[in-house]
Amino acid sequence: MRVLMLNFEYPPVGGGAATANKHLLEAFSKKNIDVDLITASEGKAKTVKLSKRITIHQLGIRKKRLHHWSAREFLTWTRKANKKMKHLLAENTYDLCHAWFSWPPGWLAWRHRKTLPYIVGLRGSDVPGFSARTKFLDPFIFKPLCRRVWKHAKAVIANSAGLRQLAQRTSQQTIGIIPNGVDLKHFTPAKNPGDGKKILCVSRLVPRKGIHHLIAALQYVPKAELTIIGEGRQEKELKELTKQLGLTQRVHFIGYVPRAKIAPYYRHAGIFVLPSSNEGMSNTLLEAIASGLAVIVTRTGGTEELVDGNGTVLRSTSPKAIARAITQMQHRQKLTKMQRRSREIAEQHSWNRVAQHYLEVYRECSSQ
Repeated sequence: MRVLMLNFEYPPVGGGAATANKHLLEAFSKKNIDVDLITASEGKAKTVKLSKRITIHQLGIRKKRLHHWSAREFLTWTRKANKKMKHLLAENTYDLCHAWFSWPPGWLAWRHRKTLPYIVGLRGSDVPGFSARTKFLDPFIFKPLCRRVWKHAKAVIANSAGLRQLAQRTSQQTIGIIPNGVDLKHFTPAKNPGDGKKILCVSRLVPRKGIHHLIAALQYVPKAELTIIGEGRQEKELKELTKQLGLTQRVHFIGYVPRAKIAPYYRHAGIFVLPSSNEGMSNTLLEAIASGLAVIVTRTGGTEELVDGNGTVLRSTSPKAIARAITQMQHRQKLTKMQRRSREIAEQHSWNRVAQHYLEVYRECSSQ
């Protein structure tokens, strides 16, 4: 089987979808499948062989920021990806196209639907109603676009039940679920897990992640320390808030850390907090539970699907509500039980299992 993939994100460009794509390809490299991925480069265009059967075509688009996309960059990637797609379709015979995101990859797959059948993987920001950034355009542009792209797809796959529920507000069609996976060998619990005073958040620094609420919560949790890993447009604002609240000695901004070097930060912590207003299926949450951390999350997207005896799902993201949840976890015996339960849940989410689910979808859709 040969699959053509489209995704404008791939490490180091992008966030959760980039990481998921990388891990999925690594799992595919051990299976009987050929893949060509059209994606973006952080610099000049290049072609990289991940394995003998998996090729990554990275398009040069003069990316200014690794984790943020401008309208110009989207348009540039779409134009170049369309050209590259035509070239690969002329050279090779594919069984299926896998578009990550409804747009622009899904739209490109839809344009070539008469040549190649396609599936669409929903990631979060490509679903109307998910992002405040596109809410004014959703009714007039993105909802009609998604309905058209999804209607002609052989399958539409969300990464969580919550994201599927949101997508079905746009279209009532059948939408499957394949959750993200996690690298269980790289992310492992510490021999001596961190206590309830060591709090970690790994996230893009943008308003919808709710990190400002988490920082404010530390006012009500004496002696607790918060480590924040990530970068984004809210970084300056969050550092200023930390200073205003007198928390500079207890809130540590680490910045961007490559996935290959991030595991020790998880192992050092005891509690992971992600107070997002919107999520699909958070890769960082999966990494946290694989590392044996108790978790505090919000009732959104796929986050609460990963909480079952290993943490707390917040009804409110107010600083006092977050502080209350942290304080309740600081009892050592209770925390240890939650940390062990997290690893048990993570072991159900290996990338090998995720890859097998996708292969089953590929085979079914390519034979229709």
